[in-house]
Amino acid sequence: MEDTTRLRRNAKEMKRTETLFLCGMKLEELDDLEAFENLKWLWIARNALTSLQGLQANARLHGLFASHNEIRTLAGIEWLTQLEELVLAGNKLQGLQCQLGVLRRLRRLRRLDLANNPLAEETRYRQHVIRALPWLRILDGLRVTDN
Repeated sequence: MEDTTRLRRNAKEMKRTETLFLCGMKLEELDDLEAFENLKWLWIARNALTSLQGLQANARLHGLFASHNEIRTLAGIEWLTQLEELVLAGNKLQGLQCQLGVLRRLRRLRRLDLANNPLAEETRYRQHVIRALPWLRILDGLRVTDN
């Protein structure tokens, strides 16, 4: 009986949780996050993630902080249309145009950090990102201006 009560209490808490810190836990995949249906802020930095698959049930996310992983693609985050902040510095993202295809769907995105990824070394990287995402206010820690 105590276990059932504890499980129900935990399930309620998981549903109410808005902020979750999973940094430095050596995670290789994002599993079991569907119970956090009201999650708004997720910190998953310094893990071993290669993708962001597994966030389908977390469409209410406003901030996703996944720097210093092994992430190679943004495929799988296109349904996170409430995202305002996305920090992916220090990953292994390549192919700017392909990644921009996903980012274009995130119309509420105001802060984006892709520094220290291979795609950030591409020619005219900053101009391409700003042109593709004119709603951005901050890119890689620098304010986006008309110039």
